[in-house]
Amino acid sequence: PATAAQAAEAMANRDLGFPSDGNKSSGTAVSRLLQASGLDIRVTPAIPDLKHQLEEKGFKASELQPGEKPKPGDVIFTSMDPVGRNVGIVGDDGKIYSHNFGRKEFVGQEKWTSKFTTVMRPSDS
Repeated sequence: PATAAQAAEAMANRDLGFPSDGNKSSGTAVSRLLQASGLDIRVTPAIPDLKHQLEEKGFKASELQPGEKPKPGDVIFTSMDPVGRNVGIVGDDGKIYSHNFGRKEFVGQEKWTSKFTTVMRPSDS
């Protein structure tokens, strides 16, 4: 796939987790997908580490405003509270793709129980 948004859709319903973290980390799945899409980052289960790596690569963070629709390819995060952290990638279809640990699959959904609050995108977009 040419973009992270297309890669997210192409990887739907696959297990992108790590056995060492019990296949629970959306950080692992999203960082693995971004790396496979050509971004020079380390695969990590730690969501704060993924956010930091993206900042180092020139991604800019902004608060997701009420009613704002994230753009395809956006990397979106919940709060950095240890409980319930989540990260996803927005597909071309507008769905948020993330790792569903209950199903042990990378899935695209329009609605998540997670409240995504921060959007990150390359500074040139």
